[in-house]
Amino acid sequence: VWAPGYRHDELPSVFWATLPDDSMAPRAAAGKKVCFDRGMVPRPGDGVLVADGAGGVYFRVYRAAGAGRWVAAALNADYVPLDSERDGLRVLAVLRGEEGRWS
Repeated sequence: VWAPGYRHDELPSVFWATLPDDSMAPRAAAGKKVCFDRGMVPRPGDGVLVADGAGGVYFRVYRAAGAGRWVAAALNADYVPLDSERDGLRVLAVLRGEEGRWS
């Protein structure tokens, strides 16, 4: 759970969450605490918290794909990239900081 007790549209403006999986490993493994900011606008290369059309929530890297589309890519090759149009993505928040080291 990204922010216990909150729905996606009720997330605080800045909040901490614990990564539930290894999609961003080896840079950020499951259990790492990260801080997200809902007021930031994502730029290519930013870590983003996204929701898909089915309500799933994922931490990925924001990558431009042209013509207004973008991709939410995992650093771990075992996780499939998500496409903004195909998967109905919306950015919930942008990575602001982390606890500890990336490595």
